[in-house]
Amino acid sequence: MRRRPTAHVGWAHGALTFWAFAAAIACADPTHFLREQFLTHAKARYGQAIATFQLLREYSDMRLPHEWYPKARQIKVRRQGECGV
Repeated sequence: MRRRPTAHVGWAHGALTFWAFAAAIACADPTHFLREQFLTHAKARYGQAIATFQLLREYSDMRLPHEWYPKARQIKVRRQGECGV
């Protein structure tokens, strides 16, 4: 008697396929797949707000004062001291 091939139907097979796919993408890190999905969703939904926030963060960076006003810092200034008597 020949065995018939069984068709995989139902939610269990779909769930296993999904998790196999997720594990392959996640590269042994289960949070990687969810993180990527969240970032894709956030960029699609809040892309303009994220871009605005990044610009504000860049403009308000106060860590490197030697990089502020680069053209003004290139100007050679002649300092002259005067001790009036």
